[in-house]
Parts: sequence; C-alpha cells; structure tokens
Amino acid sequence: MDTLQSTPIRSNTGQMPQLLSNLATVQRTQSAGVVSHYDIQPTLDILASVQDRDLAGVGNDVNKILADIKPKLPRGSSIDVRARSKRCKLHFQV
Repeated sequence: MDTLQSTPIRSNTGQMPQLLSNLATVQRTQSAGVVSHYDIQPTLDILASVQDRDLAGVGNDVNKILADIKPKLPRGSSIDVRARSKRCKLHFQV
C-alpha cells in the first residue's frame, strides 16, 4: 500500500510531480469479485450441477428448499430459478 501511495503523478501542465498520497486517499476494501445483473437488478448467481440424479428430481428438491427460504427473505428480495431446470419444467409438464 505504501508503494502505491508513493506513486508520482505527473500533470500535463509541466508542474512538479505529486505523490498519489497528496492527491487522494487510498484504502483497501472488500467487494464482490463478479457482479451480475438480470433486468438491471443486481443478482447473486448460484450454479449447481447434477450427478447420478435426474434434473427434474434435483429441481424439485431445490424448489422445496426455496419454498422454506422465500418467506424469510428481506423485503424487496426475491429468488428466481432460471436455466435448464425451469425450461425442463415448462416443456415436460405432464
């Protein structure tokens, strides 16, 4: 961090370079490594794979878990299942 703050910054006016620490506050913070959006809303994507089970069975298990979680979500939050599980349900309804 000290090395970064000691970086000389040159202006296009020919003045003496200034150290970055004299021009800005530099601090370490944490943030999401990847930010996803769906219809402009920020999202948290959870990817899952299926092994030794059919997709519909896993999808039903996921939906049961989500049914328990949805009532506990903070106001304004929602959960939406997208991708293969949802498409399978639409195309193969009996």
